[in-house]
Amino acid sequence: MSGRGIPPTGDVALVFTDIEGSTKLLHELGDDFLSVLGEHNARVRATMTSRGGTEIKNEGDGFLFAFADPKSALIACAETQVVLQDGGWPHDRAVRVRMGAHLGPVTVFERDYVGLTVHETHRICTAATGGQVVATEAVVHAAGDLPPSCTITPLGSYRLRDFPEPRRLHQLTIEGLPDEFPTLRALAAQRTVAVPETSTALVGRAREVVELDRLLRGRDRLVTLTGPGGVGKTRLAIEAARRAEDHFDGGIWFVDLASVTASDAVVAAILREIGIDDGDPTRLPPLLAGRRALVVADNLEQIEGAAVPLTELIDLCGTLGVLATSRSRVRARGEHEVPVHGLDLHGAVELFMDVAPLAPHTIRATDPGVIEDICRQVDGMPLAIELMAPALAARTPRELLDDLRSSLDVMQGDDGSSMRATIAWSWDLLDTDERIALEAMSVTGGSVTTAHLATLVAAAGSRRDATAVVTSLAEKSLVLQERKRWTTRARVLEVIRRFAADELARDQALRAALEAAHASWCATLVSEAAPHLMTVDAAMWLDELDAERDNIRVGLEGAHNEPLLAEATHIAEWWTTRGHWTEGRRVMEAVLDRGIDDPELRANLLAIHASLALRTGAIDDACRSADEAFELADSYDVAPAIRSRTMNVLGEIARTKGEHDVAEIRYTEALACAPDDTTISVALSNLGVLAWQHNRLADARRWWSDAFERVAPLCDRRAVAIIGGDM
Repeated sequence: MSGRGIPPTGDVALVFTDIEGSTKLLHELGDDFLSVLGEHNARVRATMTSRGGTEIKNEGDGFLFAFADPKSALIACAETQVVLQDGGWPHDRAVRVRMGAHLGPVTVFERDYVGLTVHETHRICTAATGGQVVATEAVVHAAGDLPPSCTITPLGSYRLRDFPEPRRLHQLTIEGLPDEFPTLRALAAQRTVAVPETSTALVGRAREVVELDRLLRGRDRLVTLTGPGGVGKTRLAIEAARRAEDHFDGGIWFVDLASVTASDAVVAAILREIGIDDGDPTRLPPLLAGRRALVVADNLEQIEGAAVPLTELIDLCGTLGVLATSRSRVRARGEHEVPVHGLDLHGAVELFMDVAPLAPHTIRATDPGVIEDICRQVDGMPLAIELMAPALAARTPRELLDDLRSSLDVMQGDDGSSMRATIAWSWDLLDTDERIALEAMSVTGGSVTTAHLATLVAAAGSRRDATAVVTSLAEKSLVLQERKRWTTRARVLEVIRRFAADELARDQALRAALEAAHASWCATLVSEAAPHLMTVDAAMWLDELDAERDNIRVGLEGAHNEPLLAEATHIAEWWTTRGHWTEGRRVMEAVLDRGIDDPELRANLLAIHASLALRTGAIDDACRSADEAFELADSYDVAPAIRSRTMNVLGEIARTKGEHDVAEIRYTEALACAPDDTTISVALSNLGVLAWQHNRLADARRWWSDAFERVAPLCDRRAVAIIGGDM
């Protein structure tokens, strides 16, 4: 116990305080968060203790204070909120602190307070919003009259989690400070509220919760949350129902429809949950007696034709609202769809930290940044995060990331739930053409144009229009349609792409055909772009290649990439121009490790890899690749352009190592075998750089002038700019 003085005993006024959004703030500020936390601690301690508060404990960013006088407790809360609103915060990042006050008996045990009063006060604090003070009727009544600057606003009766008896709660409204806050995060007690308990806090859904609260309190009687399995629709629906609870005086019911398949059974299941066992919907209006009620209808996607019975029920009972969850729209009259996507990176990381078995600072100290990569791998899907985070009990973050990249099975709970089973639920509801389309997308980088997808599904034997298939999959929340400049793209979530890849692996012939078709499509794109990469149109074509960056990478790394590898020189030109050096180096390593039998092609790829490795500072790797390329060029009759490229990169390596005489020999050899003006200009430019480094300025100018004359007629803006700049 860290109290300053003797802690009061018996019936004590307790105050819990807590920074709202501290995890997000820690993500944003990093180590700078400590100075903000220190300022927060100093202000809270000073103000609370000045009013007679005894500090009982301080854990993280939360405090527990005890007061012998209830009035002093409430006044201390008000004054602390005022002090926290003052400026002067480090990094201009003021914090929002929520507070809960309660009066009840406590017991001192091992220098700490124990008892239900402590737990209930904490529940009240967490039900509040940053900047808000919530107090029970017990402490408000005992406090008596407060200063004019503090007024009491009744909030109603609420049942707090794990406490069966309702509490009448009040808000301490403080003059000059905000007085409007969202509905308390607690369960109201005046009505039937039959929604499941949740084991984790809702993270990263503030915008969606506000939107749903507005819709549920408005005129929308059927609101449908749509999104893929595991995205958190059910959890969001439960939270939204609780937040809007005070609006539904007739009650709230949660109905799990996962086992229902017939549309005529939907209404019966809803009525049974409400308590009308005979399934007669005409009994519902008199039961509600004009009071507003809400049904959370979970898992509607597998029920074909559910729109009709739902609409009829809503029409019959004018005060009933339905909040549905489904992979796709119900398609009912008056339906308002709210798409639910994965969490953003901040929200995903916060959820991961909340459910992981290790403390956040331990995780970050083990492998900083890897958690962000893990969350990106699953597109911020809450279920995936909740299923795999516990694996850190037996793995490092890096090991978890590696396991995740190789298998979906790491996302599996002890209760048998798994991400694979969740996706399989949606997969089983697809028709053959839809499955083929997802399998086709699994051999790509995850995002394709409709034209690209059309070539793939055609290679798989599907004759259905690709646009219609994409539209259908988008309606089922399995792909996202994204407008990119002048075209529409379809993007599949990574976990779904991985599931589809596993399904495709069952048919190796189809997989080979799709990979070959994808590589061929990429090769055609690069071939079309190649003539323009050294013209005034280069920027447009480079942008086009950038848009297909992931597809080209996957195509190169695939097992059947000969058409695309033939365009390796042009791909290297794109990588070099746009600075994708590290990516290009890694892709070339993957390709070379797989083995290339054609000596000329291998020599070309080795030379490209050596150049990219040198640009990324991996000089040893560059030497190995360049030496092997030289041996192949010396042993086989390779194309002059490849030989020239090899000599140039050998010269660059020698120059980097300070072996200028060797560099000049290699550049001269590159010039001697260069077959065209483009490759000639590269060797000439390199010779110019070497001469300039040795202060042979006249020679440098001569080499560069010659190189400039070679590239100027080609309209190669990049080469002209580089060589012209050297001159």
